[in-house]
Amino acid sequence: EEIFHHLYGLLHCPGYRAAYADDLRRALPRVPIAGLDAEAFWALERAGRALAELHLRYRSLPPPEGVRVVVEPVAEGLEPYARHRVERMRFLAKDRRDTILYSGLIRIENIPSAVYDYMVNGRSPVEWVMERYRVSVDRRSGLRSDPNLWVQEHGEPAYILDLLLSVMSLSLRTAAIVRGLERIPVERLEG
Repeated sequence: EEIFHHLYGLLHCPGYRAAYADDLRRALPRVPIAGLDAEAFWALERAGRALAELHLRYRSLPPPEGVRVVVEPVAEGLEPYARHRVERMRFLAKDRRDTILYSGLIRIENIPSAVYDYMVNGRSPVEWVMERYRVSVDRRSGLRSDPNLWVQEHGEPAYILDLLLSVMSLSLRTAAIVRGLERIPVERLEG
């Protein structure tokens, strides 16, 4: 279990990602065990354990402190599914990511820029949620993808909004843990 968490921490370590950046784009990760002292091993294990716990339980995280969800007054009288219906989330402006227009009735304000520091395959988790949870139609098949239908099936009208807020907290906490790993030296192994 400790080795698993050590490896999970290592895979998030900035030094490891920098040393193996080219390889990680093309192949399975290499694991440099040699050269790490006991202190570095246990620091990575603790970070990996914290990251694993965080990544497994992210849905229970509260929204980040200071982030505000603003609901237009006209939405107050609507039933919950209509109030939380999402078509396509977007930023207030291209260069302004502190506000997300969730829908015509709801916006999320005061989003800290640090939310976008943690990246997964070149994008922040917030941007992944914004892209994946939107109504779309496949050009070739004509099939319509509507996340609001899943929300209704599962009886959770605010699921997408809650997910977006949880992912913001996940990103902030993950980035903080990863910043703590920056001091761990990882040397590239040849051969």
